[in-house]
Amino acid sequence: SGEAGGGGGGTYVWDSVLNDPLIIAGGGGGTGDQSQAGGNDDGKNASNETSGTADGSGGGAGGTNGTGGSSAGSGGAGAGWLTDGADGAASTGGHTPSNGGMGGDKVTDGGFGGGGADGDASTGSDSEGGGGGGGYSGGGASGSSSDAGGGGGGSLNNGTNQNNTIRADLGDGLVTITSLTATKSGLVSMVVDTTPFWTSTTNPYNVSLNEGESSSISWTVNATGDLNTTHDFFIYANMTSDQSINDATAHWNVTISNTTTQLAPTITIIYPTTNSFTSNTEFGINYTATSTTLDSCWYGYNGANTSLASCANISALTWSESAHTVTIYANDTTGNVGSSSVTFTIDTITPLISIAYPSNNTNSTNNALNVNYTYTETNLGSCWYSNDTMTSNTTLASCANISITWTDGQHNVTVWVNDSAANLNKSSVAFTIDTTVPNVTLETPAANYIDNSVGNVNLVFNCSVIDLINLANVSLYITNNLNTSFVLNQTTSLSGVTGSANWTLPLVNGNYTWNCFVEDFVGNSNWSINKTILINSTPDTDNDGIEDTTDPLLYNETNVTQSGITRLNITVGGNRTNETYTGKQEILFYDQNTLMINFSHNFSSKNLDLSNVTIIKDTNSIIVNLSGQLQGNKTLYITDNSFVTLCVKDAEVSSISEVSSGCDGDNETDFTSCLGGSLSASGINCTDLGTTIKIDNLQYSAIKGTVATPATTSSSSGGGGGSGGGGAGIIKKVLELIKEPECQSDAECSPDKTCYHNQCVKLFDVKVLDVDSPIGEDGLLGFTYFIKGMADINSDVIINFWLEKDNQTVSSGQDVVYLGSFEEKTEQTKIFIPQNLISGAYDFYVQVSFENYQALSHRTIFVEEKDGGKMSVELIESELRKPANLYSFLIGTLIITLLILIIIHRIILLPKSKAKKEVMRVFELRKQRRKKRKVRKHLKKNQAKEKRQKEKNKVAENIVKKKEDEGVVEIELETKADEKLRETKPEIKPEIKIGLPLKDLISSKNEVQKSNEKDKIITDEEIIEKNIDILEKYGFSANKTKLMPVKEKVAKQEPVKITREQTTNKTIDRTIENNIKALEAHGFKVVGIIKEKKKPKNSVTISSS
Repeated sequence: SGEAGGGGGGTYVWDSVLNDPLIIAGGGGGTGDQSQAGGNDDGKNASNETSGTADGSGGGAGGTNGTGGSSAGSGGAGAGWLTDGADGAASTGGHTPSNGGMGGDKVTDGGFGGGGADGDASTGSDSEGGGGGGGYSGGGASGSSSDAGGGGGGSLNNGTNQNNTIRADLGDGLVTITSLTATKSGLVSMVVDTTPFWTSTTNPYNVSLNEGESSSISWTVNATGDLNTTHDFFIYANMTSDQSINDATAHWNVTISNTTTQLAPTITIIYPTTNSFTSNTEFGINYTATSTTLDSCWYGYNGANTSLASCANISALTWSESAHTVTIYANDTTGNVGSSSVTFTIDTITPLISIAYPSNNTNSTNNALNVNYTYTETNLGSCWYSNDTMTSNTTLASCANISITWTDGQHNVTVWVNDSAANLNKSSVAFTIDTTVPNVTLETPAANYIDNSVGNVNLVFNCSVIDLINLANVSLYITNNLNTSFVLNQTTSLSGVTGSANWTLPLVNGNYTWNCFVEDFVGNSNWSINKTILINSTPDTDNDGIEDTTDPLLYNETNVTQSGITRLNITVGGNRTNETYTGKQEILFYDQNTLMINFSHNFSSKNLDLSNVTIIKDTNSIIVNLSGQLQGNKTLYITDNSFVTLCVKDAEVSSISEVSSGCDGDNETDFTSCLGGSLSASGINCTDLGTTIKIDNLQYSAIKGTVATPATTSSSSGGGGGSGGGGAGIIKKVLELIKEPECQSDAECSPDKTCYHNQCVKLFDVKVLDVDSPIGEDGLLGFTYFIKGMADINSDVIINFWLEKDNQTVSSGQDVVYLGSFEEKTEQTKIFIPQNLISGAYDFYVQVSFENYQALSHRTIFVEEKDGGKMSVELIESELRKPANLYSFLIGTLIITLLILIIIHRIILLPKSKAKKEVMRVFELRKQRRKKRKVRKHLKKNQAKEKRQKEKNKVAENIVKKKEDEGVVEIELETKADEKLRETKPEIKPEIKIGLPLKDLISSKNEVQKSNEKDKIITDEEIIEKNIDILEKYGFSANKTKLMPVKEKVAKQEPVKITREQTTNKTIDRTIENNIKALEAHGFKVVGIIKEKKKPKNSVTISSS
């Protein structure tokens, strides 16, 4: 009856260290027969086990497990920490808000409050009790009656109920118990004599005790509450077994005093952060010190303290390479000291990193290769690598190696490493992956190719190749002519993704199999399909295009065995050596433009093999051997090197040392008297032509001259000899001033020249002459080039040729040419042109290489596709051919000589100078000596001539007298040159001008016997005919039909004329007197004699002697 009382207020307990609620308990519900104030007192902080036992009592508060009232009209249990609220007894408990509702099941609904009791109709209590107070915030719900009171508010809002009505007398506030370290936590009650309870997570403290045992349990709590007020702290012991022992409760008084404890200053270090790394060696330390009574600040480092005026930051210091710990201190006016420390590390050393595999610029076919690297760093930070384009990075966990699958192509990988101080280093590697094999195609010659040409076969082989990335080389493999032994022939280096190679091979007759092998730069390789060829050519030993069976002249200048010759040139009838000849032809051998040898050869009778010719030339000698091929006598020329003696040995010799020093050996004739004039001796004619000496009518040839040994020049000024030496010395010094060599070695010349005779000259001249158009169906472009050697090459030279477009090689090839001494050749060969070639201008190069020297020719060609798909080629750039450097050398020498003469002339013109007198005196002495020597030679020459004539006349008289009784057949020996001369000068009688080698002379039957059957009788007629045959062999012709037996007397017989065809008016072979004597001994006689006289040219020689 009366106004129902409201429920008690709840309690909220919070752990400030764990930041977690420990206890949230609602108050118990009010009973129907209590006033509001009474309900408040009874229900405040009710135990979770408390519940009304009489009719109309309030329900239990929500604790761990709240229980409802057990009798009629009891209130329902409040919502517990772990369970929902429960209704009261059946049909009587307050189980709905309209009947004094139970405590809310949420903290916002008056959570954990006990339900209010419902009045019982049988007892006349029809008023409902109020709901229990909320443990956290809201109050309990009010009863259904208008006068039912609401539950007390929770502790958080200090007793504010759910209807926001402030009830200052209901809520009892907040108490916080903080557990420290590993202590237990309890609950401080706000009401004296109430029973405390435990939290569900950390309490109770469980212990098993036997009779007489004890246990000491410690709690540490921080209590906050009303200041200067005494509070109770309760300890509750709950017996869980042996119920004969009662539960026990103890409590202490806790007073929270109104005394404030002064805290030490708080220091916060802003920079650097603790355990940080940096490469900066100079910086300060920034911090803040907080205190209401801050007094001073200082810092400790390396065992020393340093004051900080006005508690300023630590100014910039220089830190060493290591770890550092700095502690900053601050105190207040009461002496409290606060501190804070920071540890940091200075690291300025860059990490070391090196890529161990693969090596830089490695080429590999392994697309799964690992990039392995090593690093050295104490404070390692991280590792990563960048891709080829440096646009993205990939982190390497734990700084492991790079292990991925690479695509074909070039890769540029950079691996990075840093340390904790942000020091950074890197290492890079470039490598190429190529897993694709190249492709090779055999272009020319075609499969089953047959060659039936004349002469040596130089076959061009061409292969084209393609690769995905970069080619390395292509090689030609070919069998021998028996189609066995398949071996490597040549290898050509290539680059780029496409290319081709040409090889020109000299092949003998036979069957061949060939193929090409290609490799790319990483080692991938491939073959094409084998092709076969058949060579069935007609022999041409010297490769001049003429079959050996019809070739009268074998080989050319390059096949002559030669020594001391600058450049050998040979003409046959005024033509070159690569033509066909018949009949008699005059053959001339030149050293450059200087004539050395002259003889005639009848190509209708016998071939001439130049490989059997040997010429050994020196400054003072010359040897010429034709190995028995000479049909007539020959003429030799030697440069007069101021000879004082001259010796001719008409015998086959291999070295000039075989000529005796005294010119008194076998077959040797002293021609010293010929110097400065002319002389005929032993059938050999000598003529001094000034700078050259001509020796004709030689069958063999060895000519040796000697020069005077230079006299020692005196440096004294006394005596005539001394004066002469002084004049020579002046001239010598003039020459030394002018003659300064341009070079001593190739290094002193430009790259396109070589050092030759102390002059920088061009060693080769090469020129592209013409190209064939259109290109053949086999894809080969024929072209003609000219090559000229400027020295004694006498070896093979390599001819490389290639076609370029925008500095990229389109096609290339190679040729090998043999060059002799100063030889020039015009050659033809072919280069392969790809079918897919685009029309336009291309650069065409021909390069000749010999040892370290190269010469290059360049032409621009225009390639255009014509109607019908054929490609035409046209030269659109002419090439200016530079004059030979040897020509420049000769011009330079001539200029130097003129300068010397001008200087000498100036010396002579110096008036009244000692130099002029000395030079003039030297010239006068030389003039007198030459005059005396000329007179002595003339006298000696006339005496020898008279002596030879007397001996000849005597022999002829004896022969004629001996044959008068036997009868003779006359023979007239003359030449057409003699006939022509008599037309203009009939008073001059003819002279025979024929010559035979000594070994061919037949003068007796014994000599004929040696070349015939031993038992055969040799007649005089046979000896005569043999001599006539020999004459014909060397260019003469005889009318044998007019020959008569020797012993047959004929009074008037017409002379038999033996004539010699002369194709030119140059020198003819000398007469060998032994041959004439052999004919005269058998009844022939000389009709007349013609003597061709030439006056020697005057010459002046100036030398230091």
